Amino acid sequence: MPSDFAAFLRGLEGEEMPAPLAAPPAPLPPLTADGDGLPAQLENAARRSIEEIDRILGLPLDREHPQYAAELRAKTSVINTTLATQARVDDLRLKRQAGQDLLPVLMARMEEAMKNPKLFPPVDEGPGAQPSASDVDTGSRSPD
Repeated sequence: MPSDFAAFLRGLEGEEMPAPLAAPPAPLPPLTADGDGLPAQLENAARRSIEEIDRILGLPLDREHPQYAAELRAKTSVINTTLATQARVDDLRLKRQAGQDLLPVLMARMEEAMKNPKLFPPVDEGPGAQPSASDVDTGSRSPD
């Protein structure tokens, strides 16, 4: 791949392009549930981390304490990290919901709503049908 724009343009004009970069590295093998125990360790670490977050947030702050600044920074860091993580989780949840096929649900709701005569009164669409008084717009617009 060319390292600058001029080399790119020369390549477009038919000049020889530099050799491509080496192939990308092979993907990592998937984690297995039982094979290496990493998922269980991660869950355990996450559980302990959440317990520690609760403990840190429960610490009372005393402005006169010599470690006040460090405790305040710890609380602030924990709060920022927790809120950022929650935002990512919520974002993923919304993306997952957006990926669902909602058309069947919407169609079923529309069919149910169309059965309600208050929302969709029957309409006479035969030849020579005249609109009823409720169908005519009687707004206060002036004629053009």
